[in-house]
Amino acid sequence: MWTTWSDGEILKSPLSLYEKRLELLWELKKRGFYVRMHAYEYLIGDGDKFKALIFLEPELERAILKILDDSVVETRKAIEEVLFNIDPGIRVEVI
Repeated sequence: MWTTWSDGEILKSPLSLYEKRLELLWELKKRGFYVRMHAYEYLIGDGDKFKALIFLEPELERAILKILDDSVVETRKAIEEVLFNIDPGIRVEVI
């Protein structure tokens, strides 16, 4: 799925848009995560410790996810659900 700017430029991922990256931030916060966003990078925690890092590469239709704690399955599932709701075509690579 591609998104088009008002001037006709085609974007490969909705996450190229600042508004959609803010939506990702707020949706993760709604799920109880502490989230700090800087451009295309997100630091995710639970208030006690860091849980994950997300690096978005929307022009490559890719999100790189680095899990930092032992709750890999729960953290990954929650983050992927939010990402796929915003951009169903994004590839998530876990490192």
